[in-house]
Amino acid sequence: CPHITVYVGNDLAAFDAGVAAYALSIDKPEGEFWATYAGTLGASYDLETLVRAAKAASGRMGGLRVKILGDGPDRERLERIAAEEGAPVDFLGYTPYDRMAAFLSRSDLTVNSLVHGAAQSIVTKIGDYLAAGIPLVNTGESPEFCAKVEADGFGVNVAPGDAEALADEIVRLAAHPSSRKIMGAKARDVAEREFDQAHSYKAIVELIRNLL
Repeated sequence: CPHITVYVGNDLAAFDAGVAAYALSIDKPEGEFWATYAGTLGASYDLETLVRAAKAASGRMGGLRVKILGDGPDRERLERIAAEEGAPVDFLGYTPYDRMAAFLSRSDLTVNSLVHGAAQSIVTKIGDYLAAGIPLVNTGESPEFCAKVEADGFGVNVAPGDAEALADEIVRLAAHPSSRKIMGAKARDVAEREFDQAHSYKAIVELIRNLL
């Protein structure tokens, strides 16, 4: 049977509208480096490793802040771990989509943080991460997405649960702005070509027409 691959994606126009409306109102102090996660604080998402990686990386670089946008059942536990570790992590809570887009655009990299064995492959938030035009650090194990990260060059893969390896990549990317710029440009290009629903979903329409 004829078939195609179309990613869930996002509404790129809505994302860009959020950036235009709110990016300038988000205060980012000079010299800070933001690594950002957006989404649920729950069982499938390995935010504990991200918190511990933030602590490890902060001892090797200055100005690191990990921004966690979203809420969920694990928030109190994660806040307690961050306080105990003295990790440079800011829990911003539930954030409306337009402001989330602006936060992503002001960040230096995003983290797709998943636990070992998580079932997720290429979820909705990936389109938003790529739309921000910054590198993506992926800890998911989906073979399809890991291969895409490598082939399209918009980020790096890290084994889930390995805080030191995640810290290594944060520190390395922070030290190489030129690499981040190249990865970010590739991320935005992939977002426009493959994750913008207004464009990418046309392939579904064409497939249906051909089948009819």
